[in-house]
Amino acid sequence: MIKIKELTKSKVIEVVAIYKEHDKKDSEIIKKVYTKFYSKPKKQRGTNIKDYILIEDKEIIGFSGFNKEETETKDIFWLNWTAIKKGHEQKGYGKILLKHILKELKKRKGRKLYVSTSSKNTNANEFYKSIGFNKEAQLKDYYKKGEDSIILSINV
Repeated sequence: MIKIKELTKSKVIEVVAIYKEHDKKDSEIIKKVYTKFYSKPKKQRGTNIKDYILIEDKEIIGFSGFNKEETETKDIFWLNWTAIKKGHEQKGYGKILLKHILKELKKRKGRKLYVSTSSKNTNANEFYKSIGFNKEAQLKDYYKKGEDSIILSINV
């Protein structure tokens, strides 16, 4: 049985381990950011950032979340780090997570959800496009020479 729950401090290490399977360098950044954020009392975290874990048979197999744009455009959100555990990819779990996030954003009267990916990450780019995301921009050599940032969005 599949469940989606909010990420908690006690589950940060498991989420970091999943991301480390895909990107060791960024997993260290996630560890620092999530440990600091989820160490705060829930009331201090506010409601502009939410992360979720996808659980199947008591095992965390994926995670994702969103954060609200802190500008005059109050209905714009960005997708947070997203990953599915190796061996569980391409089984629909990513779509389940994204559908959950889009449903949450509708409740918050969100208008658009953005995500930024590397031009080298063809699997992620194809996945987001399959859900209905459209390319909005490409930032040339953003990560390094020859590796652009692709900005995609979907209407909520």
